[in-house]
Amino acid sequence: MLKRTVLIALVLSILSTTAWASSDLPGARTSDSAQAAATGCPTGTTQADRLCLAPGGQAKRAAEVVRSSFQEGSIEAITVGVWKDGKPLVVGALGESTPNVAATADMHHRTGNIASAMLTTVLLQQVEAGKLSLTDPLSKWYPALPSADAITVEMLARSQSGYKHYTIDPAFQKAFYEDPFKTFTPDEIIAFGVAGGPAFPPGTSQSFSDTNLVILQQVIEKATGRPMGALLKEGVIGPLGLKDTTLPTAAMREPVLHSYTNERGVYEEATYWNPSWIGYAGGLASNQEDLRRFIEAEGAGSLLSKAGHRAQLAPVTVGQGRNTADAYYAMGTTIVDGWIFSNPGLQGIQAGLGNLANKKLTIIVYVTLSPSANFDKRYAQPVLESLSTIFAPNHPVKLG
Repeated sequence: MLKRTVLIALVLSILSTTAWASSDLPGARTSDSAQAAATGCPTGTTQADRLCLAPGGQAKRAAEVVRSSFQEGSIEAITVGVWKDGKPLVVGALGESTPNVAATADMHHRTGNIASAMLTTVLLQQVEAGKLSLTDPLSKWYPALPSADAITVEMLARSQSGYKHYTIDPAFQKAFYEDPFKTFTPDEIIAFGVAGGPAFPPGTSQSFSDTNLVILQQVIEKATGRPMGALLKEGVIGPLGLKDTTLPTAAMREPVLHSYTNERGVYEEATYWNPSWIGYAGGLASNQEDLRRFIEAEGAGSLLSKAGHRAQLAPVTVGQGRNTADAYYAMGTTIVDGWIFSNPGLQGIQAGLGNLANKKLTIIVYVTLSPSANFDKRYAQPVLESLSTIFAPNHPVKLG
C-alpha cells in the first residue's frame, strides 16, 4: 500500500485516529508576517537568523526548538508563529520552498482540516439564521444514503454518523493516485464514504471521518440554496478580513509554500494536486496571519452567538470512541486540555495549530518534508507541543 499519512487528515489521530467554488484571489494585504518577510520583523521583535523574536528567554528557547527540529534533516521548510494577546513572540520560516527559494512566513499553502472548523462555523451561523436545525435528519436532503433517517446534522458535524473515512478506502486511493489532478464531485466522494453503511449505529459512538464533512457541506448548500464559497466569504472570510484565504481550487496566491510527498511511491511535488478530493474539509489555501485570525476567532467565539460557540466546542462525544474529557472531537475541531487544536496533513503539508483562549495564546506550525523524512511520522505536532510547554508551562498541549 502506498504511503497515506499525508492524505489521511491527521486531526483526531489521537482519538480515532461540493461544488468547488472558484476563488477570485483578493488583493494583497500587508500583514505582520508579510511585513516581516519584506521589510524586517513585526513591531516588538528583532531578527535572529530568519526568525523574528520578542525580547526574553521564552522566544529564544522557542527559536532553539524550531532550529533543532529543522536541522534534524527531515523537514524541507518550516513556518512558525507564536502570539500572545495578538502580539508576535516568534514569527518566521526556515528552509526552502523550492530549490534556492527561501521559505517565508507569509507563504500560502493548503490549510488542512482547520478548514473543518470554518465549515462548522458556517453551519452554526445558518442554524442561528433558521435555515436548518442540528436535529434535522440527513434524509431530509439525502433520503437514499444508508441510515439517513437515523443520522442528524449534528452527528455529521461531530463525526458520529458511523460513515467511514473515505480517504483510507482502497477504491478511493486507487482513483486518486491514478490521477491526483482529477476533479472529484462531492457525490463521487460521498459514494466512497457511505459504501457499506455506518460502522456503528449512528449517534452511539464517534470516529473521525471526512465523509461527514463533505456531506455536511452539501446539506448546508441544499438548505440555504447558496454555494459554500459564498457562505464562507460572508460568514468567515469577510468578517475576519482574511485577504489571503482562498477557496478550494488548484491555484493559490503567491508566494506559495511548495509541498512534496512520496504517497505514490516516489518523492514528488504535490503543491498543485487538485484539492477537490477534500474540498471545504481542508482544501482551502491560506497563510499564517489569516489562520491566526481564524483560530483566535474560533477560540473567542466572535463569529457565533454564545450558544453557538458553546455548541461548537461542547464535549458531546466524551465517552464515545477514544474521546475523553481531556481530548475530544467537538464540532469540526478538536479540544485538547482546553486548547483548540488541529494537526492536519495533506498533499505534502503537515501542521500543528493551537489556541488557548483563556491565555490568549496561539501557535501555528506548518512543515514540508524532505526526501529523507519518514512520511508516516508527524513532524509539526511535536514542535507545537514543545512550544506550548515553553509559553504555557502550566497548560501545555500533550498528546502522547
